[in-house]
Amino acid sequence: MHLSKLQRERRLKKSYNHRISRRGYARFGKDLQKTLKVSTNLPRHVIWKYAHQNKQGGYNDDKTMAQAEKIDEVTKGVEDGTIHTEGRNDILRIALGTPEHSGVRASKPCKLAVGTINNIVAHGTVFDRESPDEKIHTVMLGESYRRVSVDYVLSPNALLPVPIPNEMTTLRDAHKSYVAWPKDLICPKQPNDVECGYYVMRYMKELIENQSIPIEENFNGKYTYTLEEIDEVRVEWINFIQEYV
Repeated sequence: MHLSKLQRERRLKKSYNHRISRRGYARFGKDLQKTLKVSTNLPRHVIWKYAHQNKQGGYNDDKTMAQAEKIDEVTKGVEDGTIHTEGRNDILRIALGTPEHSGVRASKPCKLAVGTINNIVAHGTVFDRESPDEKIHTVMLGESYRRVSVDYVLSPNALLPVPIPNEMTTLRDAHKSYVAWPKDLICPKQPNDVECGYYVMRYMKELIENQSIPIEENFNGKYTYTLEEIDEVRVEWINFIQEYV
């Protein structure tokens, strides 16, 4: 129920009208690339402008038109050398007024799940909250969600837990983008491992007894472990199981 409400709010708060239907920006960009007969990937701000134009090449409302003009202004500034882009702070992000945080924002590698914590669909990065009212894609994250980047996709057709209607609905659409993700479906990643490793082993009993545990909030701590620490948990599990054999 909460997720459905969040999605309705996201649709209501959508700032700019566009005409890309259900294709999503990633697919629209590929189609546009073929239409324009260019061999390189189109910049995000170019895709944004085409996506928001009507069939006559104009814009249907003043707000969208003003944003397109802002993109042109920033583009000219970049060409003139008066505006500088760096990393994810590209022309579109600057024009939309949502520049990436210039400081060092705490983040951790993670795995992203859908449905249950065992259904890993992508590898990503989870970012610490900057403020209680932090937003992403104009919608407040609230207490139940975290900002993540989708770095590597395992299941391209998996549906996003918090889709952006008509823009990003699947993991394929969200690749290399920031999205909101339920914090209880974010699994801390053990480097150089293919499982949740120490984390799941260490708290398996708690996870079994209470499947609704908010993972990040209750067990947030170390994210790398020595072999000795992992062996210690293995011994603990053996002793626990032996009590029932």
